[in-house]
Amino acid sequence: MKLNTLMLLSLVVLTTLFCSCEDTVTTKSGTVVSYQKRGNEAFKDSSVLLINMKYVTEAGADLFNSDERGGPITLPYYASQWDTARVFYEVLSTCKVGDSISFKINATELYLKTFGTPVPDSIGAESNIQFYVGVQDQMTFDEFQDYRVARMEKEQAKMMEEEKERTTEQGVEIDAFLSENGIEEVVVTESGLRYVVTQEGDGPKPTTGDVVIVHYNGTLMDSTKFDSSYDRNQPFEFPLGQGRVIPGWDEGIALLNVGSKATLFVPSALAYGPRGAGGIIKPNAILKFEVELIGIK
Repeated sequence: MKLNTLMLLSLVVLTTLFCSCEDTVTTKSGTVVSYQKRGNEAFKDSSVLLINMKYVTEAGADLFNSDERGGPITLPYYASQWDTARVFYEVLSTCKVGDSISFKINATELYLKTFGTPVPDSIGAESNIQFYVGVQDQMTFDEFQDYRVARMEKEQAKMMEEEKERTTEQGVEIDAFLSENGIEEVVVTESGLRYVVTQEGDGPKPTTGDVVIVHYNGTLMDSTKFDSSYDRNQPFEFPLGQGRVIPGWDEGIALLNVGSKATLFVPSALAYGPRGAGGIIKPNAILKFEVELIGIK
C-alpha cells in the first residue's frame, strides 16, 4: 500500500486564505473546488479511501475535524454509487489520491440529501458549509481490514497507557486525601485499588463464582452520595469475579472475610472510566465505597 504525504489540514486552511493564485475547478453542479495540492493517482473502483476532513460553518465554527477524531476517516469508493446528484460525492469523485481541496456546500444539500438528517438549528438552512479535504491514500478491502485492526490495536494501547497514567495520578490524589484525613493502615493493590479494613470479619473469604451478599454506601471523594443499599434496606447480591460489577468491586470484595467492613477507594479505571455513569458520576471519577460483606450464598 503506497502512502502519500499531505499537508496538514491547518496548512490547507492557511493556503486557502493566503494563496494568491488558486487552482480551481467548477463541477457539474456549479460547485467551485479550490486545489491547494494535486495528486496523480486515480481512484480505483471498489477501494477504500483514507480522507482527512474538516468542515466549519460560515462563521468558522468547527463542525467536524478528523484530526480530533483520531485520524483520517475511511470511505468505500464505488464509482457507480458516487456518480450521484449529491454534491459531496460529486466533488470527491473528481479527486485523486494526494489532492488537497476546499469547497462549499449548501447546508440543506449537505444535511438533508447527503447525511439524511435535519439541518441543526444552530446552522441556517441556506448557509454554506466550508470543507477542507485531503485524500491521503486508498487501499483494497483486504488492506483495509489489516489497517483497521492495526488502528484498533494502536488506539487500545493508547487508551491503556492513558488509563495507567491516570491511575497513577489518581493514586496520588487518593493518598493525599487519606493523609489529610488521618486514615492509616491502607492497603494498595497492584491495580491501584486502595482499601482500609475497618472491621475484621471471622468468616471465609469468597472465591470466584460465589454469590456474595454486600451492604454498601457509594460516594464521590467529596462525600456526595450516589447509591446506598443501606438506604434501601436491601443488601446487594452478585456473583464474584464474573464482571457483573465494576472491577474495583470484583477485586475489593474478594479481599474480605465474611463479616468484614471496609472502605474501598476506587480509581476511575477500576470504576466507570471515561464514560462515567449517570449525572453524578462524571467521567474519570474516583469512587469511595463503604462496604460490608454480610455473607456468601
